[in-house]
Amino acid sequence: MPPRVELPTGRFWSPGNRVRLKVCGVRTLEVAYACYELGVDAIGLHALGSRWSNVLSCEDWIAAVPEDLSIFLLTEVRRTEILASLVHRLRCTAIQLQGQISDQQLTEVASAAKELGVKLVKTLPVPAAEDISSALAFLHTVDGKVDAFLLDKGWYGGTGTTTNWKNARKLVLSTNTPVILAGGLHEGNVATACTSVKPYGIDVESSLEWRLPLDGGVVKPKSVLKIQNFASSLRGKPEDIGHA
Repeated sequence: MPPRVELPTGRFWSPGNRVRLKVCGVRTLEVAYACYELGVDAIGLHALGSRWSNVLSCEDWIAAVPEDLSIFLLTEVRRTEILASLVHRLRCTAIQLQGQISDQQLTEVASAAKELGVKLVKTLPVPAAEDISSALAFLHTVDGKVDAFLLDKGWYGGTGTTTNWKNARKLVLSTNTPVILAGGLHEGNVATACTSVKPYGIDVESSLEWRLPLDGGVVKPKSVLKIQNFASSLRGKPEDIGHA
């Protein structure tokens, strides 16, 4: 494991009552810097699936990102030596663990995150049914080991499907740990979601992307205009969006 590094956690974790904004799936410096200028608090880098090492391509530009912009590593990786290397090389200030995980694995990752001086965020699915006992049980089991929970439609997120806000609010009320809301958020519903759930932060990805055909497949570049419109819907008029 690389030696402990003292990294700033960035403005996503700074004091204040405003709802923080994280844009996930950032792949270029141009989009990262647009996020910074538009008052986004954090960006997320993907290290998912069998091709998770592709995230290392971000190393070519990540050093140019302003230090106060928080950088989340979105990953399924559990091996602490790999996580430490990724955090060190990509200047990440938070590890966001996707998928289900054993208590032992979570304890090991939490210990590694603390040693690295970064935050640990755990994804938690919001049940669609009224019974949220299983979600509450998981929350209370890992509460105290993580720095924040991220509520989404499933353990891995990325579905673009809206979560049950009523149940999400119950989970927010059940912990003093910061809760980040994700799942199907767009400029037309984010203000209502914040009023209904009252989360610490908002995480958004697919609604900020174009879906464009290319070579028989689909590419999903980020739209700076969509990021600006989303931030305006969350925070108010463009001139009110700042770095506070």
